Amino acid sequence: MNDDTITEPERDIILLFDMDGNISHVNATGMERIGYFEDLLDMNIADILSPDQLEKIRKSLLDDRSIPGREAIHQAELIDSNLGMIAAEIRASLIMKGGQPSEILLIASDQDAPGGGKAQAPAQGSEAGERYHRITEAVKEMLLTFDMNGRLTYVNGKGREMMGYFGDEPLDMNISDLLSPEQIQLLKKQLLTQPISGKRKVVIPEAPFMNRELNLIPLEVTASLIIRDKTLSEIVILARNLSRRKQSSDDARPLQSNIPSQQDNKYQLIAEAIKELILTFDMAGNITYVNGKGTEMMGYFEDELLDMNIADILPPDQLEALKQNMLRSPINQNRKLVIPEVLFTDRELRPIPMEVTASLIVKGGKPSDILILARDLTRRKRMEKELQRSSR
Repeated sequence: MNDDTITEPERDIILLFDMDGNISHVNATGMERIGYFEDLLDMNIADILSPDQLEKIRKSLLDDRSIPGREAIHQAELIDSNLGMIAAEIRASLIMKGGQPSEILLIASDQDAPGGGKAQAPAQGSEAGERYHRITEAVKEMLLTFDMNGRLTYVNGKGREMMGYFGDEPLDMNISDLLSPEQIQLLKKQLLTQPISGKRKVVIPEAPFMNRELNLIPLEVTASLIIRDKTLSEIVILARNLSRRKQSSDDARPLQSNIPSQQDNKYQLIAEAIKELILTFDMAGNITYVNGKGTEMMGYFEDELLDMNIADILPPDQLEALKQNMLRSPINQNRKLVIPEVLFTDRELRPIPMEVTASLIVKGGKPSDILILARDLTRRKRMEKELQRSSR
């Protein structure tokens, strides 16, 4: 199937993805309705379609791929950028190349929104809704939403634990019970600046929240808007506790103690200026340093990554091969290993292809840390795919 056969109906969402789920095409309606716009081309179909629904589509197509022109029709829910559900009738068809399955084409007719669509909140009991409820409850930071009148509409388990509340207690409260009027005003002023955008993000480095015991807890806040049917619906807050960092700055594991020339601040400036992922991990696999670009690429805060193991973001077989090559006898601090492609796993459990250069940090004649410099290959691989398609 050539690209010129992918039509652009005014109201239908059109998606094309390969057999690994990588999205390679989305029409303008799809970008607008799902809400990620061009970022969709860096995403996987599993980010917007639940695993069980995706499996049904794959099975219905691949079990019958011998039938020319086979089309499968399913009722499904696409997940938009605000975690709302877009109920749709999906027509799926398989694209064959060289006698082998190549891509799957989805044409989704939005059933809930004639003339443009309306994203709905996850229906209670729906498979996709339950999936995302599990995800938000698993987040180890406070996650809450409040409407434009300030009424709390959702607080996850970690948020209730941090604030000292139980069950549905927070749902009878207002954001002003937790956050000072000045902070709320600052938040709304930055978020509601014209033109209103669902892609806008506001970061407040430190905002004191009041818990049940009337104690103030310093939190770093990231806030964004939820827009439904082109109308402001809610504000979502993701907040992490700064108490531990403030209580003991000695526990912060500064960069200078984990990379060579630790007394010289210039290395910190250089490492932070590099626009590729840099991290180090010790012989037990504990991550001991990550630069700013690394946290951005992986989707974690720095403190989170420093509490993680390299095995959390690197597949066991690739990690084992890396260690074997770096630690083979005799130990050599000048040894460098280049791996053309390694799949890292980001916060959303999405694989990120990276080109890795690894080297060994030796202290006192013994291996101390392994340093990784990694370059994201996502854009390059997408361009290669587009060139291959255009040359056919």
